[in-house]
Amino acid sequence: MSGRPIINAVVEAGLVPEEALNELARWGVHVTATRKPELDTPTAVAQHLMEALESDDQMRVDETDLDLLQRYLDPKHQKQGRLIIKSGAQHTTCALSFCLTSLGEYAIPWTDAETPEVLANGESHLKWGDDKDIYFSAVREVFFGSRKAFVVCTPSPVEKT
Repeated sequence: MSGRPIINAVVEAGLVPEEALNELARWGVHVTATRKPELDTPTAVAQHLMEALESDDQMRVDETDLDLLQRYLDPKHQKQGRLIIKSGAQHTTCALSFCLTSLGEYAIPWTDAETPEVLANGESHLKWGDDKDIYFSAVREVFFGSRKAFVVCTPSPVEKT
């Protein structure tokens, strides 16, 4: 639990008594954060708490979609294409299976930590069917448990040919 920013911030601000931390430790919840003496004004404490609340760990919500997994695994929904990833001078092409969601988005199995950001850069695209080039305007990650499983991509309204 020591990696949770808001818990650490509350402890660092001195808002949790030492006895409460000791009791949590007895129950197996170990918080390693300690009081920060520089957080000695209400303004400093408020700023510290705001930063923790706005951190990526607090703002990220993992999306799970079991229907998407079933749809992807159904052979009648699975499609074949080539993903062309371009980023500056870098250019990579890979064959892949994907599916269209019921909302017309493209679900691509997650394989690379850099893929989500690069897919919506205006250069990367999916090539499939009658050599259609599908560019994406937005991407989001879909998880199953704590594992990333898919990147769901919203097609750009304007297709490049």
